[in-house]
Amino acid sequence: MIVKFTIWWGNTPMAGENIVNLSDLTFDKLNDNDCNVVFGVLGDDEINDLTVDLDTWRRMSSGQSSNGTIDHWYLFTRSLGSKTYTALLGTDCDSGGPYITSPVVAVAPDTSALITESGSLYKLWEQSDDEQMHVSFVLHIVHALRHWGMGQIVKDWPKVSY
Repeated sequence: MIVKFTIWWGNTPMAGENIVNLSDLTFDKLNDNDCNVVFGVLGDDEINDLTVDLDTWRRMSSGQSSNGTIDHWYLFTRSLGSKTYTALLGTDCDSGGPYITSPVVAVAPDTSALITESGSLYKLWEQSDDEQMHVSFVLHIVHALRHWGMGQIVKDWPKVSY
């Protein structure tokens, strides 16, 4: 996967020898924040908890057209206190770049698709089996948090722009 983005540390674009530091920017490092926000990746059991029965899925997805197809995907959570939000993160099959959704409310019984809180339907291809989330996905989460007005959570992370 090739993703083109610029990484800023302060007001300076990172380049050359600084790029090797990207390997330190792991998903687990997102939990090192001053905001008590906890991030996690859902396993099969937690994904099953979001799976709805066939009748419910048919009712929820009736008349919906797909907003896209996501490959190499994860469902990840961000939690603060008793509130937990689950979002889809993966590679958009059309653009080839990272993609993140609004909170997920339902997963199809065969995990071939899901519906988000905003009512969008996404088709799912292969779930990621990587133990370590690719740095481009982690940086996309950082970018999304800032875009959503939650930049305080990742204030010590580099800024990412596309």
